[in-house]
Amino acid sequence: MPAHATLAGVGSDARPSPDEQRRAFLQRSLLAEAVVELTVLDRAPQTEPGRDSAGAAVTIPRTRLRARVDEALGAGPLRRGEEIDLLLPGGLLTLPRDADGSARRDAPPRTVGAWVPASPQLRPGDRAVVLLDRWHGAWTPLDLRAGVLRIDAEAGLAVVDPPSRLDSEPARPVEVAAFPLDPLRRDLAARLAGPAVDSDPGVQSATAAFALTLSPDALPPFGCGDGGGNPIRWFEFERGQQVEVLARSGGQIGVPNGGLSQVEAAIGAWNNDAQSDVRLVYGGETELTLAIAGLDGRNSIAFEDPGDQIPGSYPQRVLIALTVVFFDCERLLSFAGGLAHPIVEFGIVTQDGVGSFFFGNQANPLSALGEVLGHEMGHGLGFAHPCSGTAADPCVGPENSALMRPILQGDRGAVLGSDDRAALAALYRAPVGPPPAAPSNLRLTASTTSSLSFEWNDESSGELGFEIESRSLAEPWEPLISAPAGATTATVNGLDAEPRLFRVRARSTGGLSAPSNQIAATPRFDIAPCVQDEHTLCLNRGRFLVRSSFSMPAPGGAAEPGEPASGELLTEDTGTFWFFSPSNVELVLKVVDACVPFGGYWVFGGALTDVETSILVVDTTSGETRTYFNPAATPFQPIQDTAAFSSCL
Repeated sequence: MPAHATLAGVGSDARPSPDEQRRAFLQRSLLAEAVVELTVLDRAPQTEPGRDSAGAAVTIPRTRLRARVDEALGAGPLRRGEEIDLLLPGGLLTLPRDADGSARRDAPPRTVGAWVPASPQLRPGDRAVVLLDRWHGAWTPLDLRAGVLRIDAEAGLAVVDPPSRLDSEPARPVEVAAFPLDPLRRDLAARLAGPAVDSDPGVQSATAAFALTLSPDALPPFGCGDGGGNPIRWFEFERGQQVEVLARSGGQIGVPNGGLSQVEAAIGAWNNDAQSDVRLVYGGETELTLAIAGLDGRNSIAFEDPGDQIPGSYPQRVLIALTVVFFDCERLLSFAGGLAHPIVEFGIVTQDGVGSFFFGNQANPLSALGEVLGHEMGHGLGFAHPCSGTAADPCVGPENSALMRPILQGDRGAVLGSDDRAALAALYRAPVGPPPAAPSNLRLTASTTSSLSFEWNDESSGELGFEIESRSLAEPWEPLISAPAGATTATVNGLDAEPRLFRVRARSTGGLSAPSNQIAATPRFDIAPCVQDEHTLCLNRGRFLVRSSFSMPAPGGAAEPGEPASGELLTEDTGTFWFFSPSNVELVLKVVDACVPFGGYWVFGGALTDVETSILVVDTTSGETRTYFNPAATPFQPIQDTAAFSSCL
């Protein structure tokens, strides 16, 4: 979110009065290509192709609004009754899927929200006075939210958008400026026609609802549906993991040495709170071409807007920086403060022109950049402005010393205030007291083609809930769903036909418990004949489909992405798999018909390897699956599963 998108300008401690806001809006109208009153007719997600830092294709989320011009103010190119498209940054992504409908193995979460707090949240039916600019071949609000006044037709008011806010207090009303609509219309028309003549401003105040930084609650593809209305946060920290941040090589123009030291200062500001478990880490410089456009698996900072992600340029436009935060709309997980969507990535970019015309004119450019980056990094953690800095909603008391306040002070650097620390405590409070006892005896109880159901024994008391975690081959553990306190069952939906490991952990104010036992499982397959290919064996008269994958360790202790093993038949019920060459057999597996006299099929296997390996066996007559995992750096343990498949039909 732009750290300093205030109607009074950037870098000022002044708190604009409602009348000053109205005058600033009128003054900004002279920079607009068109000024209109409009009604939003439709809203649709839109994407643009882009490239990540490795040159791979990424999808850039946008939101397209279809609107009708109700009144054209001034001599712009638009006319009353004309329908136009407005393009806004951010939105929701529906990520690519394979032909069979399952998510790609390497794909991020399937539905991902791209949060751009600076973007106005206009919906069909909304009316607004909008200052229009051109961006990527379409219309867009000048300075995004700062170029929009919502129309309250019943009250005859034009209302300033309230800020999106996050603090430790419960929801409370926020006073925002509102202007009588008819005098505003006259003033806009007069200013756009020639010398400004202000009518009686008649400034009033209107009450808007305070909100945490919440996911949208509209139905997909515009929101998270029933999961909307919840905060967003990182869940890695409580699991002892770090979140890496990269910066574009060269840093910020107009700041000594590019100001890259201030990236570390901003990270340190959020890390150095004893009551918080935030652990950001600086990963160094990179040659990023796009920092915030699309999901590329990197949290990154770019300078001078290399991908044109912010409309216009400074000082003609007031935005200094912009942050986009991607969060998983489909997952809603518990933490000590309630429920939240996991953040999966964020990107920060400074506006082009700020180096020469803003930072270069500051008494202490390093300190100013540190404050901007610290503020934007706070958005990347899920925090929003605690106040708007206006006369109707001033930044007073602890809010006035907050790093997350929307008005730049310029000489404070990346230093947290007490209000910022209260926000940290709300989302990222460090564990207090001992963790709960680990659940035990996790077991699979049911499966469908897209879900798995589990049961476990609750060994703790006073827990706040449970987390069901999972990972696929070579991937880290991640939480999938939460279950309430006292629960001993849960169902994980939305799974694809990929072997995975599962475990469960209890949560309390003392943090997460040790994990339960692990079990390997795969959802059922649709009933279909087995088709043998390079990576698939069809055993026991073609009834059983068998596949295997493996992952090699990579430098630094990580793991290479999983690869499918190649299979060869030995006999009707036995096959082998090789990983590296056909002459180097790694795995032997057979499915034995033990229906007479034992009433089922058995699976036996052995291997000459210690790499991480998964094996999937599917009964194609029922879709039932059996999954086997061998951990990395562990000699393969023999498979002697005499209870694998009980159906002999």
